[in-house]
Amino acid sequence: MVKENPKTFLWWSLLLTITLFGSGIILGIFFESSREQVISQNYKETETFWQDVRLQSFFYQIMNSDVCEQAIKENLNFADRIYKEGLLLQKYEEGNEITGTLLLDKKRYVLLKTEFWLNSIILNKKCVNMSIPTVVYFYSQYPKSINKKAEQAAVSSVLFNLKEKYGNNILLIPLAEDLNITVIDIIKDKYNLTEFPVVLINEKTKFLGVPKIEDLEEAAGLKY
Repeated sequence: MVKENPKTFLWWSLLLTITLFGSGIILGIFFESSREQVISQNYKETETFWQDVRLQSFFYQIMNSDVCEQAIKENLNFADRIYKEGLLLQKYEEGNEITGTLLLDKKRYVLLKTEFWLNSIILNKKCVNMSIPTVVYFYSQYPKSINKKAEQAAVSSVLFNLKEKYGNNILLIPLAEDLNITVIDIIKDKYNLTEFPVVLINEKTKFLGVPKIEDLEEAAGLKY
C-alpha cells in the first residue's frame, strides 16, 4: 500500500483553494460587469428615446391646446418607461453599495426624471382641462440611519400602492436628493425642502415622513 505524502496533499489543497478563490473573483467581476453593461445599455436606449422627448419639450412651450391630448399621451409613455427602468435600477442596487458606473447611471436617471417632471409642469399649465397630478418623492440615496432607511421603505410602499391604484392618472417621480446634482439642489431651495423623505404634490403640498394614501389622494385632487 502506497502512503500519500502529507506535503503533496497540502500542496494540492492549497492549489484547489487558490483555484476556487480565483474562480470566485473572476465570476464576481463577470457578473458585476454584466450588470453594469445591462444598466448602461438600458440607459443608452432611454437616452436615444429621450432626445425625441426633449425636442418635444421645446414644442410644448409654443404649442396650442389643440395638441394637448397627443402631447400628454407621449409624455405618459415616456413616464412609464422611465418608471420601469427605475425599478430595474433599484433591483440592481438592492443589497449592494452603489458605486462607479452604477452611480453615474443613477445620476442620469435622476436628471431624466427631473426633465420629465419639468415638462409635465409645462403641459399641466398649457392643458388645464387635462392636467395630471404630479407626485414627486424626494428621498436620500444614502440614509443616515436604519430608522431613516425603514421610513423611506414605508413611504415607497405607500407610493407604490398609489401608483398601482391610479396608473397613468398620476405622475409618480422619485428623485434622490443627495447625489450632488445642481438642479436638484436648486429645486430643494425653491420648495424649501430640508427634511427627507418628503412627498411634493402638484408643486404645492408637502408631506414629511410616511403619509396616508388618503391624504395624498386629497392633495392630488383624486378624492371626491
